[in-house]
Amino acid sequence: MTRKTESMLKGIGAGLAAGMIFGAAGTALMTSKSKSKKVINKAVDKVEDVIDNVMDMFA
Repeated sequence: MTRKTESMLKGIGAGLAAGMIFGAAGTALMTSKSKSKKVINKAVDKVEDVIDNVMDMFA
């Protein structure tokens, strides 16, 4: 049961991370191009931090 729950949480986390990145990218692309790179890079960095924190919680 523990492995199933852990696997499910990893899947949910991956889905949330992908959603956050695509959401930030979509928002950035609807604004100016000069800001879009900054916004997308910041979003990717934040998602990486969240994933690292979640992995540390389960380690």
